[in-house]
Amino acid sequence: MFALFAQGAKNFNNDAAGAGLGGLAACFGVFGLVYFLIFVLVIAGMWKVFTKAGQPGWAAIVPFYNIYVLVIEIARKDMVWFLLSIFVPFAVIIPMMDVAEKFGKSRAYGLGLAFLGFIFWPMLGFSDARYQGGRKKQYDDDYDDDYDDRPRKKKSRDDDFDDDEDDAPRQKKKRRDDGD
Repeated sequence: MFALFAQGAKNFNNDAAGAGLGGLAACFGVFGLVYFLIFVLVIAGMWKVFTKAGQPGWAAIVPFYNIYVLVIEIARKDMVWFLLSIFVPFAVIIPMMDVAEKFGKSRAYGLGLAFLGFIFWPMLGFSDARYQGGRKKQYDDDYDDDYDDRPRKKKSRDDDFDDDEDDAPRQKKKRRDDGD
């Protein structure tokens, strides 16, 4: 194709120059169309991954915010990893491995997300993989939910029979039993 373009450049009065330019435009048009279709497929895959993780799908198309959601919300990493992912390109590998693990995939799958995203994002998005990351903890990791030394008020029998609508049948039964 470039040979046609070079031959046509010798003689501008010839139609070969137009044919060479037309061939070049057609080639870039086809590659551009293929690139656009791959781009749409990757965005659709990321959109599905975001929605599976309970995040808004539109966040996949917003620059920098999509990295924030992936690193902080889906991979459950610290803000340091988000900043590293923006400023150090290869730092995104670790959060991608964690994203893969949150969907029940291997760490090698996370490498695929980082390096071959145009293949692995649609595979993850359109597969039956479910997000297993859970919710972000409100407390520090040192906090033990089972241990709570606050004194608790003991419930009396009268507290069990409030005037709630759900407890109304039990109140009647209790009163009926007391009357006998």
